[in-house]
Amino acid sequence: MAQDQDKESVARTWVKSALRSEMVKRNISYAELAKRLSLQFELAEDEHVLRNRVARGRFSAAFLVQCLAVMGCHSLRIDLLDTDSNPEVPRRS
Repeated sequence: MAQDQDKESVARTWVKSALRSEMVKRNISYAELAKRLSLQFELAEDEHVLRNRVARGRFSAAFLVQCLAVMGCHSLRIDLLDTDSNPEVPRRS
């Protein structure tokens, strides 16, 4: 059970880091992201609520895809389970 929580924590950390990284690459603020989500998907996300949501790393895959889409991100490298390159992934004994 504890190992499952560790894996979930690693996944949440990766997801929020990946989303934030794409925002930084594209110079998109939380206010701009909220505006784009509202215009394209009619999602009424307040900037502060959006910032907290991303900081927690608790959001659906659909929300992640919507954020990436409005930022113009067409691909995302997923190496979360690559335990050789990701020291945060718990190792099996």
